[in-house]
Amino acid sequence: MLQYTRILIVVPLILLASCARQQPGVVSAAAPAAAEAGWDMLLAGGNAADAAVAAAFTLGVAEPAGSGIGGQSVVLLQRPGELPIVLDGSSSAPRQLPSEVISAGAGAADASAETGLSEIGISAARDPFAGRRGTTVPTTVRTLHALWRDYGSGELSWQDVLAPAIRAAEEGVRFGPFARSALRSSREHLLKDSLARTVFLPGGHIPAVDRIVRQPQLARTLRRIAADPESFYTGEIADEIVADMRRHGGWLKAEDLASVEDPIERKPLHVRYHGKDIYSVPPPYGGWVVLQALALLDGEEQTGGAGGSDALIEALTAAHRSRREYPVRALRGEDSTAAGHLTPQRIRALRRDAPGSGETTHLSVADADGMVVGISQSVNYYFGAKVMHPTLGFFYNDYMREFVRDDARHPYALKPDALPYSSMSPTVVTENASPLLMLGSPGSARIISAVVQVIRATIGEGADLADAVSRPRLHVIPDSAVFFEDAGHRDAWIHRGGANGKAGDPPSDVSIRGRNPWFGGVHAVMRTEEGWIGAADPRRDGAVRPDSRSAR
Repeated sequence: MLQYTRILIVVPLILLASCARQQPGVVSAAAPAAAEAGWDMLLAGGNAADAAVAAAFTLGVAEPAGSGIGGQSVVLLQRPGELPIVLDGSSSAPRQLPSEVISAGAGAADASAETGLSEIGISAARDPFAGRRGTTVPTTVRTLHALWRDYGSGELSWQDVLAPAIRAAEEGVRFGPFARSALRSSREHLLKDSLARTVFLPGGHIPAVDRIVRQPQLARTLRRIAADPESFYTGEIADEIVADMRRHGGWLKAEDLASVEDPIERKPLHVRYHGKDIYSVPPPYGGWVVLQALALLDGEEQTGGAGGSDALIEALTAAHRSRREYPVRALRGEDSTAAGHLTPQRIRALRRDAPGSGETTHLSVADADGMVVGISQSVNYYFGAKVMHPTLGFFYNDYMREFVRDDARHPYALKPDALPYSSMSPTVVTENASPLLMLGSPGSARIISAVVQVIRATIGEGADLADAVSRPRLHVIPDSAVFFEDAGHRDAWIHRGGANGKAGDPPSDVSIRGRNPWFGGVHAVMRTEEGWIGAADPRRDGAVRPDSRSAR
């Protein structure tokens, strides 16, 4: 097993890494320990898939608010000269559900709000999904194992790629400003769970900046997964999960875990933007909405239409409204229904019509051969269901909140084995059949807005990647408001008469390094003439490896 003795360093506000051609690649992730884990895999002879798996498991330790082995993951990868591939690891509802929570009625879902329950029709006033009843079937372990097995280099063992996460859980990680703000926002809920209180809120307090947070229960579980990944689904770990569910009234059963198969390999969806090919993930994820917005922008920008924030607001408004009012009906199988939302005819129609606090995490990796991997993974809201398995040490997800319950015909209607609504949108930009830019973001529907804006800045405007990632952002909720991260941009928009809509104040006023994490957290890698570079969003605690100093 590889040994890890590197000491984590404090990172600047925006981390930019340049990789000379002889260097093994670049990693951008939402926590320094995760970027370090991926980088160590590259140094040890692994490829982008090996590095991404190591970084993903370590993110579950270092950023438990956003992901972990109790959640779901989706992978987008591309090797030079080949089309991108999606590994769809969506979770699903348990197979046995009480009849009173299954979708019923024919009324249209009220999707007027932006995030969480009300975004897709569930009233937040009466929550039947508290605690363990909030969890869908976890798929992250299966998805990451398949990525390592089928696309890894073959140079590193499964134990090798889990070693950094085990070390991080055993020896501990320092929580940065974003991780501490997530704990603060969830403190009252986490205090009710005995293990969460012990591990993350000792004495009921948010850990100090310099305090090491250790997770020994999770470390033991990761060691067991390293020895036998199948144990999570059909072995002793699965037995412990089912017993915990039984004790606390949860709905997951042994058959749910045993039924989890390898992620489905799917074709990504595609549009052209500024002469480049853009690929993103199909439903149940949000990639098709990213592509709609970019197609709308491309038409405006290439024909000299509205520019600046006005064009962006119009494109995002139309795309977000399209998602709400005309959802893709077929979530898996043939993707023709999703592709139909991206035809020139549909984009022209959208152009004529144009006028939550869900969380995730994302990492991007490129290796020396030009292979890129992006993984978006989530437990849904901060810390998922906000309850931990008492001995296995992970948070359960709460994706049961992401279903429609008052319209049985809706594609996200809650029923046994159904797929939950997700905005995760890992996206790759290619040029001449080779990867150029890989990126993704957390932030519920703000994922879509963030990814579109970074692609527009880099590909449409030629901006430096670090600058594109750190720029102030906006987000649109159709028929509600436009939210600006920067007050000056908001005032300029109002002055131009743009406030025929409404300029809203972001629900969160948290400031991380002068930016608001409500607007996402993009982690990206990009190919330049000098080699691969990476950028980490200042709105998170993220890092790039190698950093700018080691790249010189």
